[in-house]
Amino acid sequence: MVRPAASSPAFQAAYQERLGLMGTYTSAGASANSTVTMLAGTSPSIEEPAGGGSWTAFQASSGDLYVASSASGPYNLGLGMMAGTSPAIANLAGGGWGIVFQANTGTLWTDTSGSKNSGLGMMAGTNPSITAADGGGFWAAFQANTGILWEYSSASGGYDLGISMLKGTSPAIAGLPSSLEIAYVGSAGTLWVWNSSTGSTNTGQAVAIGTSPSIAYTAGGAWEVAFQTGGGTLATYSPSGVTDYPQPVAADSSPAITAMTGGGYALAWEGSGTDLLDFSDAPDSDGTSLLTMAPGTSPALTQ
Repeated sequence: MVRPAASSPAFQAAYQERLGLMGTYTSAGASANSTVTMLAGTSPSIEEPAGGGSWTAFQASSGDLYVASSASGPYNLGLGMMAGTSPAIANLAGGGWGIVFQANTGTLWTDTSGSKNSGLGMMAGTNPSITAADGGGFWAAFQANTGILWEYSSASGGYDLGISMLKGTSPAIAGLPSSLEIAYVGSAGTLWVWNSSTGSTNTGQAVAIGTSPSIAYTAGGAWEVAFQTGGGTLATYSPSGVTDYPQPVAADSSPAITAMTGGGYALAWEGSGTDLLDFSDAPDSDGTSLLTMAPGTSPALTQ
């Protein structure tokens, strides 16, 4: 079922469409494709800047890092990325964007007003995650080339959290008013959540092989994680427990989650068997965009 378009977009999604172009879609029903082809097997990241619209970061088929603005189109930052990896973008408190990505040297790089090599090695085939810091700058999370979960501050550098991750998976980070939350797949294949004040909690929920979780800060200081279960379906996890959805998710694809301005959250995922970009304005009924994604890629969301 296709849901009726809303009067204004409550969320914006980015994805790699079936022909390899970077596509965007809003819950108001608007869709557009970039003129730049993405590298096969990679996924974009999207963020809403303070003035509205969107920024989307992605790896082009050339291997370069691009940012596409809804106002001015795609721009090549001229920074080489590691093949098969995907960047992450955030709107910073002081204005402008923060981008983190795995460079073609295998190290974590950042881009704000200029690019910087952190010198920290990343695990092959994994992607960093980013969240804006309240006082400006950003925090990032990534799997190091040792298989250990690290966090990175644009102000003070990298921190080894001493936590083993499942090889080849990527963490997701969210900034709450008083803490950081990182969702990740532990070395045994279950979903874990790390809190900067209380440490790690094993949820006991199996995560599908080849996929990674997504996390969002929601109203009231809470958080919600989206993931593909070991059974191949969509699920969310919060401090109140797990919520299972009947929707099947495509193999090697990870769902996305974002907080909604009016409360709650939205989800997006690649449907199994259809490769369609599907979504849910939880707790409302789910729908589909009828837009076809490249197999094995993952959507991104912003409010």
